Amino acid sequence: MQKKINRLFPKVVGVYVFDNHKKYEEQLVSKCDSIKEKGTGVGGQNWISQSVYNTENTYDVNKDEDFDPITDFIRACAVDYCKELNYSGTLNHTNTFFNIYNKYDYQDWHDHPGTHLSGVYCLSGEKGSADIHFTDFNFDKIRLNIKEYNTDNSSIWREEFVPGKFLIFRSDLHHCVNRHELDSKRYSLATNFLIK
Repeated sequence: MQKKINRLFPKVVGVYVFDNHKKYEEQLVSKCDSIKEKGTGVGGQNWISQSVYNTENTYDVNKDEDFDPITDFIRACAVDYCKELNYSGTLNHTNTFFNIYNKYDYQDWHDHPGTHLSGVYCLSGEKGSADIHFTDFNFDKIRLNIKEYNTDNSSIWREEFVPGKFLIFRSDLHHCVNRHELDSKRYSLATNFLIK
């Protein structure tokens, strides 16, 4: 018997880990807090959850050299991701902003229209910080009994929040952040790319 399994139209999430993350984490958390305390406006005015402090369209960390070690790493990951998927063209790193989640903050299902690739960098958070979930919203179309869930048979996938982890994916892949249940804050960076 000959056999071939074709994985058609996959939702590919690149998972990368920055080995030198700990060297920069405390400094960059302080920088995020400082930017917020200086009165930088809250971004994400069209977000469903308005309690999460974020700097979308108010402070682009791509232009802040203190974040260069992280944004350089993010760009290197994006190049590698495109190479893995045989995407061609020039990457334009359009923006990166930060998010600060307090207890009970969350982010509903959303995508990033107007861009090609998006990513989330886990900047700081204790174990148990709110995870990132992905879906294709196909879980109600066909009900199958699953022995053990994996990336081939899941309609919802959870990625644990671990400082130094970077996730990159097509911008039309819906994702969310479940409710943050810890008293400590959760810091992340969101980023977007165009491929021209």
